[in-house]
Amino acid sequence: MYQCIDLCVFFVSLFKILCFISVFASTAVVRFSLKTMSSWEMQVSSGAWMDAPFKPPVKIEEGKKATFTFQNIPCTIEFKSTTEGVVTAKDKTYNARPKNLEALDSHEAERKVSQKRVSAQFNAEQMKVISDMEHAEHEAKEERKSNRKSAVEAMEEERKSLVAEHGDAMRKVSSVPNREVLQEMMPRESQHHEGEKHPDTVKKAEMERNSLTPLDAHEEDRKVSQRKASRQSEAEQMRVIAEQEHAEHDAKVERKSNRKSAVEAMEEERKSLVTDHGDAIRKVPSVPCADQLKDLVPKDWQDSHHTGN
Repeated sequence: MYQCIDLCVFFVSLFKILCFISVFASTAVVRFSLKTMSSWEMQVSSGAWMDAPFKPPVKIEEGKKATFTFQNIPCTIEFKSTTEGVVTAKDKTYNARPKNLEALDSHEAERKVSQKRVSAQFNAEQMKVISDMEHAEHEAKEERKSNRKSAVEAMEEERKSLVAEHGDAMRKVSSVPNREVLQEMMPRESQHHEGEKHPDTVKKAEMERNSLTPLDAHEEDRKVSQRKASRQSEAEQMRVIAEQEHAEHDAKVERKSNRKSAVEAMEEERKSLVTDHGDAIRKVPSVPCADQLKDLVPKDWQDSHHTGN
């Protein structure tokens, strides 16, 4: 119940704090906007002061320089102090200074008073919430202390009643039952009969029965001979692999040599043919000459037509 009350008080206080924070934040935003509206002004050639076409940096120091562009004209400003600067553009210099802040009007004065009033109310409400929370925490602490004291007293009374009822002497409880009592409780036919063995006992006996016997001399010799045979087999296998790799390498070198010899022989044959026949393209007629054909064909065949069935 007290916890529910504490939670309700906490949430109500938190809601009030959030409300005051929102009001305080709105007033702070207005004050920040008024602060950021203040800019600089520069003196033109005519001697008049006009709004400067640049935004001052956040931190102004003596000797600090900055650049900006105005109507596609690169400009440079150098701060001589926190309240004085020189703008350079097209080899001309112009003095710059912060704008004088206007005096607060009635609305600004009322807003400033309301800010102070809200701040005072916020501080008072915050102190009230802190006081309520400390008071609730103190009450919960006192309640826990009282409950703990009541529980200790109840436990002490319960202990005294148990001591008065049973006494404070240590009770002796035998860890081993009486043999005669067990014989009377067990049937007569079960007293001299061996029961089933425990599963762990059965498992242990089976493992001992199936365990391997130590090696004798013959087994030791056989083991050594197996290792020797294994090493010999590995050596033979490595020898065979080495021979195969050597044969493959020889065949590869031989193929390379044969290919080179064949290329050289073909080149020599080509040179000999070029020497015998030259390298000019030979003209071979695709249609035989008519005069040569007349000389080859008989006269009686030239003036007659032969048809075949």
